[in-house]
Amino acid sequence: MKTDASKSLPLSPSFIYPRVEGSGLGAAVDGRVKRDGIVAAGEAEENGTFNADTVDVEDSQPQQTMTTPELPPRAVVEEHRIDHWPPRSWCDECNEGHGRERRHGRVAESHRVAIVSMDYAFLTRKGQIVSEGDQGWDDEDALKLLIVKDSLSRAVFAHAVTKKGIDEKRFSVNAVVDDVLWLGYAKVILKSDNEPAIVKLLKEALATLKVSGVDQAGEEHSPPYDSQANGSVENAVKLVKCRMRTLKLCLERRIGKRIPPKHPIMSWLAPHAAAILRYRSRGDDGKTPYERIRLRPFNSKLIGFGERCSFKIRSKENTDDEHRWHQGIFLGICPSTGQYILHCAEKNVIKMARTIKCLPDQAKWNAANIESVRTSPFDLAKVTEPGVVLQERPAKEGDADQPKKKPNSRKN
Repeated sequence: MKTDASKSLPLSPSFIYPRVEGSGLGAAVDGRVKRDGIVAAGEAEENGTFNADTVDVEDSQPQQTMTTPELPPRAVVEEHRIDHWPPRSWCDECNEGHGRERRHGRVAESHRVAIVSMDYAFLTRKGQIVSEGDQGWDDEDALKLLIVKDSLSRAVFAHAVTKKGIDEKRFSVNAVVDDVLWLGYAKVILKSDNEPAIVKLLKEALATLKVSGVDQAGEEHSPPYDSQANGSVENAVKLVKCRMRTLKLCLERRIGKRIPPKHPIMSWLAPHAAAILRYRSRGDDGKTPYERIRLRPFNSKLIGFGERCSFKIRSKENTDDEHRWHQGIFLGICPSTGQYILHCAEKNVIKMARTIKCLPDQAKWNAANIESVRTSPFDLAKVTEPGVVLQERPAKEGDADQPKKKPNSRKN
């Protein structure tokens, strides 16, 4: 059968199409080329200089392709298989031995959004902070810690909690909400793994944030079996672990006694250890997380954790006696107000103060003062209710969703 050569079409046309700006495809624009072969997609559409049935001029993101390895000659392959060094991507054995998970790429600064990640850690009776599944995490004497990390400012928070998930006082929910509000973001994403307890906590905190006035709040979860996807908060766990162990050992050596994990003083040590990372740890830009958020350096004077000092009652604070100065134990600094948190040894209560003074070295450290602390941040928390509660709507006659009453067919 003969075919007419003039009517046959080639498989790949030799005509060179000018590139359309903003599109990944070429476009025939009546043979005209503008701007050195580039034709603006919107301009071409307005002028009607292209065929919409054959050309796609929609704006598209540049395609990111994967590299295909080239298989070398057999002699090179056999020589490589002697010791498999250096590893090659075209070698199956090298991929099995050296292959790693796909690296989590960084987002450009202009597209970055605050991602606040959270995870649980556990302080064991041996003084080690471990993650769930590690040795000692399920010990009854282990102290549960909720670690929160902001990826944008690199601020770290730590809270001692009574249970995983949502407690009866909603202490964990309010702690996460207070951390996010302290950061001051209008748009934020809460991130966690897929554990049911922490997912429930995340969703409850997300709902409270929307009620609290955050413009845009979303959620994100790491893929199952991928620990590196939540690596930011895992790194924060290691940092808090180092700080808590250091401060705990220092305090134990100064008072000459060991402190159990569930002593109330440890529930104050956790947020203070994380606060030191916010106040003192500088990044590549020479700024601390506190300075990135507050736009000024941290300038409050610190003393040792658990150190006994004198503090002044605030001017408008009610007092039972005429004394304005009392003695207490330093437990940290309030993130929202910047006041010193102290345990008053005389009245056995938690106090806030703006002014403190150091005592002589002989009076700074006392084991009895540490043992007298019986109040934790959880004990100070009040029972709170969710911000918005949907109530049952009373049924009214004439509602479309109400079942119609059957007519009374009984005759008198």
